[in-house]
Amino acid sequence: MKKMMMKERHSYIIRTALMAASGILLCGIAEAVRPEVDLSVGVPADKVVIADGILDQETQNDTDESFCDRLMKKMVHPIHMASRFLNGLGADSEEYVPSETEYNLMALRTEESAVDLSDPLAAFESLPWYKLAKQFRSMGTEDTWGAKMYEALGARDAQWISEIYGWIQTTPLTASQKMGLPAAQVLGSYDPSNPEHNAQDPASWVVPTWKNIRFQICDGDGKPTSLASNATDILSMANVYTYSLDWKNTDLFNTYINQLWTSSHQYHVSISNVYYCEGCTELPDEPATEETADDDVESGSAAGEASSEALDAQGAGDGQTAAEEPLTESEAASTANNYVKPAQGPGASTQEQAAESKAAASPSEATFSAESAAAVTLNENGKYCPGHVDLTITVKTTGLKEKHNLFALDGTGNQTVGNWQGWTEEKQTAAQTLAAQDWQEMYGLASSEFALGNPLTPAEIASYLDLLPEDLSPERRAVITCALNSVGKIPYYYGGKPSTAGLSGNHFASVTSPDYKGRILSGLDCSGWVNWVYWTALGNRMGAASTYEIVRTGRAINSAELQPGDLLVQLGGNSHVVMFLGWNADGTILGVHESGSASNVTVGKVHTVWPYYRAFLD
Repeated sequence: MKKMMMKERHSYIIRTALMAASGILLCGIAEAVRPEVDLSVGVPADKVVIADGILDQETQNDTDESFCDRLMKKMVHPIHMASRFLNGLGADSEEYVPSETEYNLMALRTEESAVDLSDPLAAFESLPWYKLAKQFRSMGTEDTWGAKMYEALGARDAQWISEIYGWIQTTPLTASQKMGLPAAQVLGSYDPSNPEHNAQDPASWVVPTWKNIRFQICDGDGKPTSLASNATDILSMANVYTYSLDWKNTDLFNTYINQLWTSSHQYHVSISNVYYCEGCTELPDEPATEETADDDVESGSAAGEASSEALDAQGAGDGQTAAEEPLTESEAASTANNYVKPAQGPGASTQEQAAESKAAASPSEATFSAESAAAVTLNENGKYCPGHVDLTITVKTTGLKEKHNLFALDGTGNQTVGNWQGWTEEKQTAAQTLAAQDWQEMYGLASSEFALGNPLTPAEIASYLDLLPEDLSPERRAVITCALNSVGKIPYYYGGKPSTAGLSGNHFASVTSPDYKGRILSGLDCSGWVNWVYWTALGNRMGAASTYEIVRTGRAINSAELQPGDLLVQLGGNSHVVMFLGWNADGTILGVHESGSASNVTVGKVHTVWPYYRAFLD
């Protein structure tokens, strides 16, 4: 009888364990599959537009997590959190003992989640078994001070990166005004192909776009590095610091991490002086009279002389006069005008916003005629140069591993206060040990991904365009040109779809709610980017918002029929869409796409065999 009871008890335990495991598995699958939802709920309309319908699981390249990887993490994490709960790290646990190498604020609930024991329901919900069940459901991190501090630093990082992205989208005139430079800083020579240039008004001869945009990302020692958040470094230092003072003092913790963030983030912007190449622009198709053409071309560039006079009159050009030779690219870069942006919070100042409005509101009236078109100096190939200007952005973030690291920058932590004796070698080791942990596995805090794009130079774009067949249709050429010009300028955002054609109306790189991988800069996913390119280049939507819709619209073709502008598509857990540019010499495909692994639009080799090839143009 006793054996039967024990057997039944064992059977009950096994069934209970299986049911619990099944529940965890179902929860993990439900979270990993990510059902169709409208991610735009609760997100301001001017931040990011999410298309209705199916959201693509657009992970590409081997560096991205697969569906199985995400499923396993979702399954293992609640078990791990429950284990930590039972071992005394549960929120509000009186048994919790703080540690220098444990992120202590994960054990401290925010005020909103405090339990009122006089309330019977609250008292019931405070029972360990109920809290454990809640731990499985919510992962036990959302309502802790640790998560709140982590999210605050992530949001501040995002605002900072968003501000840097804003410089990419400025014109040279707007950027010079934001930097407090005179408009003459970006004046070139007269360009008859530019409708905003007035041949009789040298002050209108503004260089309209950047020739080169360069990013230089470095660490505290000034060494080149990739862009990465130093949030875990900052929080680790704050954890060790407050451990010696008062680990539950969230105000002290918050003040301290904000000081560290400010001291560890900096960027500066550099605008080169205007320089000239041998000739890059052809005269427009307007006919020129023989008399004016001969007079002006043979006598030199009257427009160039007027441009120099305008520069002298407005005090720009670093002493350059009409008698001096035009600057080359290297000379212009060496005399660049720098602007240092202190890390004092996101957004442009009122002065900067006013400068942008002024620049946008004051286009010059154009005088376009054969006579004015002839007022340029042509090279032997019949081309001229209206002038170029470059933008360079240098970004610096400091962490714990450099020689000039956060410990050295920490004015507060290097002072003796109470039990705190400054950043001794022992304390530094404790902070470094904590920072080296896997914070997603240990605390359920997913790292935010940031990536500054790498825009193509005009020369690089031209080299890709030279690969196109000569008989390619104007529509396809326009699509490819638009795609190449977007490289490095639109962040990847899961489920992101365009709200309009062009860059400005979509508010790309503004801060929004995080996607499944922690990206919080608004942008496009791969199918959203394809839609945006067609819309921007041709003025019409594709009529297919997702990869699932793309394979059902357009025209099915095979790989031998691929032309530039056609689409390569795959579905499933690693669904993706790439725009075909051409074939490489080694037989691989050269494509342009919005890449989740690069977190931006990129161009390069992609694999050759795709399940679907679709054409949307003749």
